[in-house]
Amino acid sequence: MFAETDKKCNQLEQHLQGMSKTQGLDIEEFFLSSLQKTPKLGEINFDIVLENGNSVGIVEVKTKAKLNDLNQLDKLLTRFETFYTTHAGMKKYGVISAKIMPENVEKEALSRGFFVLK
Repeated sequence: MFAETDKKCNQLEQHLQGMSKTQGLDIEEFFLSSLQKTPKLGEINFDIVLENGNSVGIVEVKTKAKLNDLNQLDKLLTRFETFYTTHAGMKKYGVISAKIMPENVEKEALSRGFFVLK
């Protein structure tokens, strides 16, 4: 009797592990596909848009940040609600992200109220 119960418990455990693994793969696929879809309308290209219900982060991603990239981020922030009307009225945060972030660009970004990721 115990052997049969152990066998059924092992089968149930394997089944549950399989379900958990499948669910994990589904979640990974969901987020991967959403990252691969770059929001783009007309000449405006949003690299990354993060939303938490009452605020939006617009991230401009560069290999090497330049002062002109900050102007681009300003433009994105200004025109954002034109493309995402469902986000109207939300607090917007600008973020410049770069592998190489020159000190003058970082200082200027911070002075404009942007977040800096490097």
